[in-house]
Amino acid sequence: MKESVFRLARNVYEVLSRMPRHGVGARLQKNTWKEDSYWDVVKVQVDLSGADGKSYGLLTWRGVRVHEEPRRIPGTRKKVWRGAASRGGAG
Repeated sequence: MKESVFRLARNVYEVLSRMPRHGVGARLQKNTWKEDSYWDVVKVQVDLSGADGKSYGLLTWRGVRVHEEPRRIPGTRKKVWRGAASRGGAG
């Protein structure tokens, strides 16, 4: 079972590359986070290889928006990310 979980693990850029507009407007979560904690992606700068870059967003932690100005999303190269359901329930 652990092998399948590790195979499915993706970094931020692998997740965002499968979304329209490179994931701008999408929600991201770490695999260990609950449904009420997520990043709303507002800006993505991907390098030429598509495997690295910079991502910015607004963090909501346990249902409370932590800050109102976009911040750089930490740990984007770690393979612990997934797309989260957006406000409308799709995603």
